[in-house]
Amino acid sequence: MPMSRFGHLTKAERQEVEDWTEQQAQRRERKRPQSEINPYLRTTPGYTMRDMFPTRTDKVCACGCGGELTGRRTRWASNQCPRDAMRLFDIRQGRPDVVRKALMQRDAGLCAGCSTFCALVRQIRDVNPLSAEDSSGIWMSCPLRVPHGKPYYVTVELVPWEAHHLVPVSEGGGGCDLDGYVIMCRACHGKETGALRKRLNGTPIQGSLFEERSSAG
Repeated sequence: MPMSRFGHLTKAERQEVEDWTEQQAQRRERKRPQSEINPYLRTTPGYTMRDMFPTRTDKVCACGCGGELTGRRTRWASNQCPRDAMRLFDIRQGRPDVVRKALMQRDAGLCAGCSTFCALVRQIRDVNPLSAEDSSGIWMSCPLRVPHGKPYYVTVELVPWEAHHLVPVSEGGGGCDLDGYVIMCRACHGKETGALRKRLNGTPIQGSLFEERSSAG
């Protein structure tokens, strides 16, 4: 009788090896270049601008603005179209700097959970009599010059915050546009992350911010 490829392993050990093999296969599959956004990944490997905005054959702009291609243009209707397309591509690929900047412009720094103001403030590191102090006691930007001839600014956060996925990546919320994100202070984001962890572990959830809002409404 031929020997099994697992040798003399127990049933539990064989199941553990099979589970590990399946996990490794799934991990390799995720890393393979893909031509479509994978909603279960923060960043889809191998996914490019041409996959998202392929060149069209009907003489219409690839970014979806509806503009007609004129002259020698073969893909974009204007110089602004590739910039808008790159911004959307970076958001869907989950680039933190692009997502955070776009969220700050859209939501004006307000936390979706507790409405705390989480704005960024440009402060002067070296305070001198030329600096001005606002009513909140935070040193704001002013035309201070240092010996090198450049303003000496430093950016700080009034309240640390995170770009929160409305639908978690583990539940298919990756690869979304800006509508799939909200600003959350770290306290509220931690609460939502804890609720997600309990949900994934099969534990009854209590205290999710969005559940509290819906029940109150």
